[in-house]
Amino acid sequence: MGIKQRQTHGSFAPFARAWDWRRRLDRGEVATIRDVAATEGVTNAFVSRFPRLAYLSPNVLERLLIHRQPCALSLDRLALVGVGTLGRAGACGFR
Repeated sequence: MGIKQRQTHGSFAPFARAWDWRRRLDRGEVATIRDVAATEGVTNAFVSRFPRLAYLSPNVLERLLIHRQPCALSLDRLALVGVGTLGRAGACGFR
């Protein structure tokens, strides 16, 4: 099952999860994605889909989560696209 929400990315869960895991990695509570997966009881593949969501630019996050602007990219695609590209809100394909 993919992370499929194209319209407004109304669920905060993937972003919250990504930030939580980023903080745990940064603090040294876990050392690897494998450690995160083990503590969460999920697969490495599942965990590896989220980390880049924690590095989206503040502008992109604001448009997605606060203003609920539709984005042309699915969450799967957002998580896969290069972080540098998403520093520009236009790269997200906001409508």
